[in-house]
Amino acid sequence: MCMGSERSLLRCLPVGTPSLVDGSGNCRAKSFTMWLSRADRRTMDNVEAVVLIIEDVDSIIQVMRASLTGWPVRIEAANDGEKGLQLVRELRPDVVLLDLAMPKMDGWELLELVQQDPATRDIPVVIVTAHGESDGAQRAQDAGARGFVSKPFRPSEIRRAIEPFLPRSNPVTA
Repeated sequence: MCMGSERSLLRCLPVGTPSLVDGSGNCRAKSFTMWLSRADRRTMDNVEAVVLIIEDVDSIIQVMRASLTGWPVRIEAANDGEKGLQLVRELRPDVVLLDLAMPKMDGWELLELVQQDPATRDIPVVIVTAHGESDGAQRAQDAGARGFVSKPFRPSEIRRAIEPFLPRSNPVTA
């Protein structure tokens, strides 16, 4: 039987969502939360949004962290592409801020692997790079990135780039 919050949440599912309850009131889904987005699950559990920074320069990581001070987010970071990919798979962050030029695995390769994996392809990736060639933003979009920020950047550019990907119940103030 569906219990407590599952019953009340079923009423909130969008029209056209397959029924999770059969005629006897039994849950059809192994896990009710499998029908919910990452952001919706975090909202239900009152968990902060997770922002993953993948950048090899510690001072830039610190500037990005400072850019998000006061925002309702938990920030995680990786200093190379291999560790970054591992954290993307483990954490399933709400958004990734990704540098392109890194040791062990560059950002282009990491983005390609994230896009190829059905478990991670829906995670928004925003490219943050000093390699702001004229076609860089278009190339990033073509590769699956959801945003592009050139270095050097203003803190407001980082905030503006990730805001659309944060859960709706985590209001962000400038």
